[in-house]
Amino acid sequence: MYAESNGELKPIGASGSRRSIIGTLATALQPGSFHRFDAQASFEVSLVPTDLPLGDASLEQLASGANRAVVGMEIIQFASTTSLGGGLWRLQGLLRGRGGTESEALTGQPQGTPFILLDTRPVQLDAEALGTAESIGAIGLADTDPVVSPILGAGRGPRPLSPVHASAQARSDGSLHLEWTRRARGGWLWRDGVDTPLNEEQETYLIGLGDVDAPQLVWQVASATLTLDPVLHDQLKTDHGGKIIWVRQIGAGGSSPATFLAQIA
Repeated sequence: MYAESNGELKPIGASGSRRSIIGTLATALQPGSFHRFDAQASFEVSLVPTDLPLGDASLEQLASGANRAVVGMEIIQFASTTSLGGGLWRLQGLLRGRGGTESEALTGQPQGTPFILLDTRPVQLDAEALGTAESIGAIGLADTDPVVSPILGAGRGPRPLSPVHASAQARSDGSLHLEWTRRARGGWLWRDGVDTPLNEEQETYLIGLGDVDAPQLVWQVASATLTLDPVLHDQLKTDHGGKIIWVRQIGAGGSSPATFLAQIA
């Protein structure tokens, strides 16, 4: 295996002989909600290794991370599997947008998108050895030239996840109180009495009004809350009625996707 950067190949070790369960979507994966388990949602996948089976998982097993797969850029989980013969499988009962891939769940994936089962078979590559590599190259024992594949989602790992549990409260004094909850990669379980790990040198949020890429107003805070005083709230309603307010967490590796907080009305 090699890491490719600026046209140069750097050895990063061998992958071993263990085969992963990979394939492509035989039917499109339609856009779906990432808020709940959808028992009726399904799609079909054509697997390359026709001799490696897929299995079912209970809700308890799904909660523990069973039957995870990456489809394009989205991580999903599936509950039930039906073999249709010849390596073709129907996967039903879906949990969408896992591992911080909510935005991909909302767009879906077309037929032919790569499918990789995230079980114990794939070999994890050393992130430090990869560095800023743009692609991965592989050369078999009998090969003369490498097969090169781009690294999808490069740079996403260090970025914070989008905040959740956003709320907006118009108070009796005319102010607007905004709150949200941070998340952290690796801290997927919500444990009672234990704070979500920060995973950053400091806690920082950017709140913006208007277009996410070109906001008309911004605020920066160090905690998961912001209160707009009555005078400012009235001014926003006069000057920016109908526009949205959003929040992003800022980290050393970049900023998270934006989360909707409120609409000025």
